[in-house]
Amino acid sequence: MKRERLGNLECWVTGEGPTVVLLHGFPDVPEGWHPVMERLADRFRLVAPYMPGYAPSPTEGPFDVDNLCEQVDAHLVAAGNGEPVHLVGHDWGSVVAQQILMRHPEHVKRAVTMAVPHPLTFLSHAATSPKQLALSTYMFFFQLPLLPEATLRASNFALLRWLWTRWSPDVTLPDGYWDALTACLDASLPAPLAYYRGILRPVVPQVKRMREASSLRIPHDVLYLCGQHDKAVGPEARRGQAKYFTGRLEEVELDAGHFLQLE
Repeated sequence: MKRERLGNLECWVTGEGPTVVLLHGFPDVPEGWHPVMERLADRFRLVAPYMPGYAPSPTEGPFDVDNLCEQVDAHLVAAGNGEPVHLVGHDWGSVVAQQILMRHPEHVKRAVTMAVPHPLTFLSHAATSPKQLALSTYMFFFQLPLLPEATLRASNFALLRWLWTRWSPDVTLPDGYWDALTACLDASLPAPLAYYRGILRPVVPQVKRMREASSLRIPHDVLYLCGQHDKAVGPEARRGQAKYFTGRLEEVELDAGHFLQLE
């Protein structure tokens, strides 16, 4: 496995064959995809970037969904040498992947989204489900200035370990993963939190973009995976997302938590 710079993003690359791009979420790094990459390297060329805002990729914003979409799409074009790629996204990687599927469908063959359903479905569910609202309280905490990044770094990232244990109680981390994660976040904060802050600030343009997105449909065949025991995004959050797809959508609920790729 080697490191490369494709587009503007640093990434891990291995294998030969059709290109598959793997997008991580929060709190995660591309090393979380390494076990999957090792298993598939005999059939595919696998590319796992450090998402925008995660060092050694650029940590300068902005990190609203539109800008994330364009930055990662440029990476896809570079990774595929101009040809469409297979796209896999987990958590925030799922959100960005679905934006690309809607706005740049010609750059993707088919996709797998994990843990976070169509963003409009998730937002609608979070607004009407007390259970999901309770699970999402960390998102509101991340809106505060300065305190969240200080809290994350405190006691050797103790809050981060608590989140992982809560969201995926049975996960087994690869050797060296935790050191890679904490080193990346230490070098990157507050940029990863800007993803969450970009949801609500400024509110009016974000609402406008969401309304525009509601008229778009995903034309690809998509596999959606979620965990029965996910304590970040409940599996029921996916209900109703099919209306945003014109391609075939297959939904699979697994006996797992949030970090499916490591379980």
